[in-house]
Amino acid sequence: MKKICYIFLVLLLAQPYLVFAKNESTFWGKFNIFGGKYVDLGLPSGTLWKSKNEKGFYDYTSAMEKFGNKLPTKEQMQELKDHCKWIWTGNGYKVVGKNNNFIVLPASGYRLTTNITDINSAGFYWSQTKNYSSSAWCFRFYSKNVVLEDNGCSAGHSIRLVKNHSK
Repeated sequence: MKKICYIFLVLLLAQPYLVFAKNESTFWGKFNIFGGKYVDLGLPSGTLWKSKNEKGFYDYTSAMEKFGNKLPTKEQMQELKDHCKWIWTGNGYKVVGKNNNFIVLPASGYRLTTNITDINSAGFYWSQTKNYSSSAWCFRFYSKNVVLEDNGCSAGHSIRLVKNHSK
């Protein structure tokens, strides 16, 4: 009986990822990681970070067309990296500000053409800052490191919005 329950549990937990490979919108609908409010993390610039991701993966051009200056700049990403504590949760990072407010950045993977890869082990988030004609700055993280790097504009990355807040 224990073996049957274990197999059922494994299949139940794996089910969203099986659906995800077939239908991205069905996958995203299974998680409550979208929408949210803006969170003050006590950053020097006063930038507020949204508590949840926007739904789906976007190439850089699509992200800029849809979200524009609501995407963080490279400088805002660097500030988040430098002024917050990053705690690996097993499937993303809890990012804690000096005021103890926090956001969670899920390791939702990334999309290359139609393939989604690195779910629960890596996160890629676009900034609005272009680097070269075919690349832009993004967060890339795994369990042991968080870096800002330039990445090809055709890759599908997650989106986390920001709002400037006057202090």
